[in-house]
Amino acid sequence: MKDFGIICAPDLVAHIQRDEQGLITCGMAMGDILAQNESLLVVAAPGEFKATPTVGAGAMRFLRDDDTDAFIAAVCSQLRGDGMAVVTVEYKNDELKIDASYES
Repeated sequence: MKDFGIICAPDLVAHIQRDEQGLITCGMAMGDILAQNESLLVVAAPGEFKATPTVGAGAMRFLRDDDTDAFIAAVCSQLRGDGMAVVTVEYKNDELKIDASYES
């Protein structure tokens, strides 16, 4: 399941507990990370993830652009590239709304 993992946003919550060998047994906040992944894909610029340099829509580069079609296309492309089924992506009144989920 790509929508379940360590919750990093807004803050990483860690209360680490280790066993006798020093291995982590619990302490990381786990849960639904769909919105977190969407946010990372929208904000990250290509090249920020060294292992996957093409990942990221790079929202900052679209800030001064009046044409939102390229921004929406970049976001959709990134979401699909991460395995999501995209229903809608809208940008109106300085608000981005994403309706997407990981494909089963």
